[in-house]
Amino acid sequence: MNVGDEMILRAAVLLAREAGYGGRINVVGSRVPPAEVLRQDYDALDLGFVSWTRVGRAIAAVAGRDLFIGGGQLIDGAAGVQNPLLKAGLALVARAMGGRVMIGGVSSANLRSAAVRACYDKLFRLAHRIVTRDEASLADIIAITPSAASKSESLADLVFSLRDELGGAAPAAERPVIALAVHHTPRMTLTDREQALLLLRRVHLLADPAHEIVVAAHDVRSDFDLGFAQGLATDLNIPRVTVRTLRTTAECISFYRQVRTIISVRMHPIILGACADAFCVPLEGSRKVADIARRLGVGQWRMEDLASLPDAEFRAALGLDRSGPLVDASKRERMSDQARGIFANLRADSR
Repeated sequence: MNVGDEMILRAAVLLAREAGYGGRINVVGSRVPPAEVLRQDYDALDLGFVSWTRVGRAIAAVAGRDLFIGGGQLIDGAAGVQNPLLKAGLALVARAMGGRVMIGGVSSANLRSAAVRACYDKLFRLAHRIVTRDEASLADIIAITPSAASKSESLADLVFSLRDELGGAAPAAERPVIALAVHHTPRMTLTDREQALLLLRRVHLLADPAHEIVVAAHDVRSDFDLGFAQGLATDLNIPRVTVRTLRTTAECISFYRQVRTIISVRMHPIILGACADAFCVPLEGSRKVADIARRLGVGQWRMEDLASLPDAEFRAALGLDRSGPLVDASKRERMSDQARGIFANLRADSR
């Protein structure tokens, strides 16, 4: 559903392989991926999918193995105690049968409930190592489980480890695609519709005619990013403004290697753009994006401020000319190195 999550999974699996984990890796998740994703992203990496709704199969999938709980906003209490309790239960099974448990590349949200915090406290106590992707999430974890401080740290998002796959394309100024990656869910939208339309119209007017203008849907469900993106394209009715769905990691990597400028209130488009050496324009709207913009050394914009800039400043802010907002290369490389070290303390014995 969300290619950002599949890129997290790809990064985790490749890091596990580098650490020495051979054979089939079991992926325990909530929904069975589409057939095309299973074929391209799972079969190619020798992954087996197990639904955590089948509790017996989920337990069997981690029994006698090391367990990695990783990537994205996984430390989340929005749905109550079910998910944190399940993670704690699987961690208990892994540890009881001699496996190691690691939490890596995660962020946190919705941890106010006492019951949710109690479940996560059990999980954090069971983990051998905890690595968050931002300092605020690290503070959340230590507030719940103070004893976890000695085994916890904040490093980087797992996707930074894919820098080598995403980098090495033509310089940003020589690429054709200017992309707006939208964020929309049935309960929340972080992309203002009217401001997005204004922004896209100005890009159409001021960009080189040879440039492609793309509204990118990272979440391909019709009531999430995809439907929102299609609505923008319909309202604009400009032939060169197209919608791009990203369903597999191969499609995602190929797309970002063509991107000249990425504009987004989503976090992973900014990370992917940074790894691909694109011009990056993070938009205000979430704690995650604010953190990643600060760590990469690029400024954030309110969409309405960006859309209302004078023409010359607008072109410069979006990299429509020969220069534009590149991230701090040394900071990006440091985060890539940090991401590659997330699996450092797991046992590499090809279990």
